Amino acid sequence: MTAAVWIRGILEDDYGVSPRDLEWVEGGEGAAVKEVDVTLPAELRHRTVPGDRTLGQLLAAGEIDAFIGARRPAGAGSGVRRLFPDFRRVERAYYERTGIFPIMHTVVLKEELARTHPWLPASLYDAFDEAKRLAYRRLADTATLPYVLPWLVAEVEETRALMGDDPFPYGIRRNRKTVETLAEYSFRQGLAPRRLSVEDLFWESLLGT
Repeated sequence: MTAAVWIRGILEDDYGVSPRDLEWVEGGEGAAVKEVDVTLPAELRHRTVPGDRTLGQLLAAGEIDAFIGARRPAGAGSGVRRLFPDFRRVERAYYERTGIFPIMHTVVLKEELARTHPWLPASLYDAFDEAKRLAYRRLADTATLPYVLPWLVAEVEETRALMGDDPFPYGIRRNRKTVETLAEYSFRQGLAPRRLSVEDLFWESLLGT
């Protein structure tokens, strides 16, 4: 899970907590967990939750101290709280200091498709870029809010004041530092066998974007 890679990397860089300082418990939250074949470093303490239990249940029972996940753990109860209560201030300070807005996903094409249709990677990029532009235009409509959030317009204005008109930038140029940092974290955490460069990861026609 990409979010966990970022969190582990930031905990190590900013707070001196290495993944090797902790015991890691791997499990799901009720949904099927997709198995990924990764050989973890031998010195990493790691165990798997039994199939009949979830991480939320372990957290509620006090059997684990913390949880990293995309969703609030089910059944954890009201005693669960964020590690950083004023998380927005902490996250904003991180962005202001580093210029990094952690990315989570990428679009992947089979290499055979890109070689057969050399125009395809750049065209797919342009399509997603246009879709994002249309989504931004909807956010700018103050007459009819696209989401049921009372202060949506103020939130958009505050975000743009901090991050500019395109807080979700596409392309290599504006994301190079972010991608390089994620690749470094993946290597340091034993998830990648070597340090991958931006050039290793993206099709050549996208390197100029």
